[in-house]
Amino acid sequence: MALKATENYLTVLQETYQPGIFPFVFYGTKEGLPQEDILAIFQDKDNYMWYGTHAGAVKYNGREMTILNKEKGLSSNSVFDIAQDAEGTMFFATLKGISILEDNEISNILSENSFRNIFIDIKNNKWFLGDNGIAIYSFDRKINFLNKQNLNMPINVYAVAKNREEITYIASKEGLYILDNESNVTRVSNDPCYYVLVDEENQLWVSTINGVYLINLSNYKNV
Repeated sequence: MALKATENYLTVLQETYQPGIFPFVFYGTKEGLPQEDILAIFQDKDNYMWYGTHAGAVKYNGREMTILNKEKGLSSNSVFDIAQDAEGTMFFATLKGISILEDNEISNILSENSFRNIFIDIKNNKWFLGDNGIAIYSFDRKINFLNKQNLNMPINVYAVAKNREEITYIASKEGLYILDNESNVTRVSNDPCYYVLVDEENQLWVSTINGVYLINLSNYKNV
């Protein structure tokens, strides 16, 4: 996630318009959304916008909206997160598993579980985060439940991030965890942790119930 690029874009956008006037366009049911409760927003590699709702996933090409729902093949209409891997395949985290859109065909996996977020690492492995822990869908399409391998893993997982050394940081209801080589897990905080992010400067951002913490990972060999 390029924080600096985003900041620069917003600065240029703000300077383009008159003071006190910030451009926006409202999209609702009249414009094609199936409902106005937006659960996820994602921009794919072709710059199309996707929206997750309780009535399916919506693809917007700038002119019209296309809806993917249970009738079109999704495992559930409630879409909490949307992601795209290095090969262009789309993934949807739903109330009943993961829906996959590949070559205009929809398939479903892990339908017995609910997932809230998706993280795709640099090796193109998909990390599905949900109410029952973490499932990894590898680049060779094998499924691995980390919680079955390690009973010390948190159950309610909100977010995952990796640093340059491939150390994994896990934000969960049970606290902040560090996972090394997908086997050694350590809880470093008992406070509920809602989000983690490693920025381009190798700094770890941690959102907790007590506020936001910033850690320079370059100063720590084992963090």
